[in-house]
Amino acid sequence: MRVDVFLDRIVDDGIRAARREYAARPDELRGAVGGFAACRRSTPAEIAELLASARRIAREASAQGQVASFWEARFRAIFWVADCLSAAIEGAPAPPIVPPTARGYVKAAEVLSGLLSRPSRRLARASQEATVT
Repeated sequence: MRVDVFLDRIVDDGIRAARREYAARPDELRGAVGGFAACRRSTPAEIAELLASARRIAREASAQGQVASFWEARFRAIFWVADCLSAAIEGAPAPPIVPPTARGYVKAAEVLSGLLSRPSRRLARASQEATVT
């Protein structure tokens, strides 16, 4: 599995869901979209760092009495990516970022099954070339 392809799908789906969920809450929408976008093209270790940073900032903002909706939405978005990626890489040599939730397993399975059911471009091209010659 190519992690970047998996992440692209999780991030794209997450941004679409955030636009629906937070349509009337612009601070949360910006936080969620920013959180998802920050995860794109990131390694699992970088996502773990993003998650820790977002968690810390959200807690600090809340403790200081600031409006923390932006940071909480950013944290939730990054957590979702970490959850899904952790479910997908469970059993791999690298440890999961977070303990996967049931929802993370379901989404990871959905994305992975979709990625595995589509033939790769190289395979499709090779198949076409074999039938032409």
